[in-house]
Amino acid sequence: MSASHSQRLSEIRHRILTLLLSEHDLVDALLEKSGELNPEQQRENAAQRDALEQDILQLHAADLADILEALPEEERQALWRLVPNERRGHVLVEASETVWASLTEEMSDRDILRAIQPLDIDDQVWLARYLPRDLTGRLLATVEPALRARMLDMVQLDRDRVGRVMDFNILTVREDVTLATVQRFLRKRKSMPGGTDKLFITNKDNQLLGELLLTDILLNKPKTLVSDVMNARPTTFQLNDKAEDAASAFERYNLISAAVTDAKGKLIGRVTIEDIIDLVNAENESNIRKMGGYQPRRGCVRAGA
Repeated sequence: MSASHSQRLSEIRHRILTLLLSEHDLVDALLEKSGELNPEQQRENAAQRDALEQDILQLHAADLADILEALPEEERQALWRLVPNERRGHVLVEASETVWASLTEEMSDRDILRAIQPLDIDDQVWLARYLPRDLTGRLLATVEPALRARMLDMVQLDRDRVGRVMDFNILTVREDVTLATVQRFLRKRKSMPGGTDKLFITNKDNQLLGELLLTDILLNKPKTLVSDVMNARPTTFQLNDKAEDAASAFERYNLISAAVTDAKGKLIGRVTIEDIIDLVNAENESNIRKMGGYQPRRGCVRAGA
């Protein structure tokens, strides 16, 4: 870093810190806590706000993160409000996790997801896992199916969790179409994913509304609307649900497949009974080996080695 650049950075940092720490009226205005202001105060606040926004534009995300960390809570919140949403994700990556809660406190899950969307996939997953709110499921629900498998590989789920065997190859339809439309949709595909016994009903926001059994498609009149015959209260799972609990639910409700959703009810993928049983059996075998002190005979290779 050249001396001139370092000096300019130091000047900007000093200017921002001095302004926010000394101008309490400005902080209140940025936080929308100020009462009635006379025209002169309004003009002064507007000029100071413009100056801060210009300084922010000149700062690297790492430098901005450093300044945010140096500020007290209210002043940090005031400055954060001036950071454009498209830059917030980059700043969060650079900032210490000690200030994440402070920076994201007033941001909705949607705002956070939009902020981290411009980041590389690994940074998106890393932030989604470690921010104060668990956004992993919601993040997976927002990306194209082709990326979900890659992103899921980066999510360090325990090996006995539903997310480890989740399948992204799912069929979805809308609730306001007829069964005849669904039949044409299926015929056009000419094949279906293995273990398919139902289709999932979603809206334009990918919110899971219900499920439609293949038998219901065949046994009802073609003009029947999906909404009239779908199951609006399906059994669903989330990424971190235990496979053992899922297996019990599959047995209890005679399930063949079930939807996996995020915490907000958006469809991510599905799990099938075959995948769940394989996962439970593998976990049980591992536990039995640990309990029995199993050691493979010399010349044998331990599974997974």
